[in-house]
Amino acid sequence: IVNGGTITIRSYDDGLHADYGTELENGETGKGNITINDGIVTIAVTASISRYVSGADAIHADNTLTITGGTIKVASAYEGLEATHIKISGGTTTISASDDGLNAAKKISSTPSITIVGGLVDITMASGDTDGIDSNGTFIMTGGTVITRGAPGSGNSMATGLDCDGTAKITGGTFIQLGARETVPTLTGCYTLNFGSAQGGFGGGGMPGMRWASNTSSSGSYTFSAGTWTVSGINVSFSVASGYSYAGCVVYSSKITSGTSYTISNGSTSYTATAA
Repeated sequence: IVNGGTITIRSYDDGLHADYGTELENGETGKGNITINDGIVTIAVTASISRYVSGADAIHADNTLTITGGTIKVASAYEGLEATHIKISGGTTTISASDDGLNAAKKISSTPSITIVGGLVDITMASGDTDGIDSNGTFIMTGGTVITRGAPGSGNSMATGLDCDGTAKITGGTFIQLGARETVPTLTGCYTLNFGSAQGGFGGGGMPGMRWASNTSSSGSYTFSAGTWTVSGINVSFSVASGYSYAGCVVYSSKITSGTSYTISNGSTSYTATAA
């Protein structure tokens, strides 16, 4: 449990790790939970360390990872945050990872889940078969802001901003996704803005037509390259790192109105879409 302070970790294996069921020195068994309520936590898992462990996570909880506040920065890792259940209700979490940014995977006998009710989550992925958000169970968002980027470039059609094996639902907040899309969430009280995204139709994982190629757009003229992009009317901005470029951006938000046009701009370039 982290309630404050400043924690900086440079590791060759997991930065923070909680086992489930492991016998502890006091005779109790590990519950597999990590909770961050406040403070500043910075973690870099780096291959430059000679003892680097392949597949190391920045934060790994076998059971439940809960974030209610604070500032969490994952500078580098194989997977950013991994747990059976990931619950985020506040704070600012930024992640740079080489496999999955958020990964809900079955570490205990329970259906994996990702639940976001508040806070800011900002994910940037490396090139390759990577997902910004990957839930092997459910994904539910009721509030907050999520910015998730699949891998950039033309050779990463299997990389997506959101990959959910079970129910994916957004009922509040703002969800911005750049790059390919595998899972189309169910929306309640939210609407969609599509900026230059077209269904790839090449499928994958038994879901033909569900993936959107990150190098494909409806007109071929959309480019989301380095800089800060702002979506009009919803007071949300996001950045694209130098060397990254995407051909599509989709926005789901409870702050937009169906039938109303919105503009996304980086100052020199702007695109307009109508919410539906």
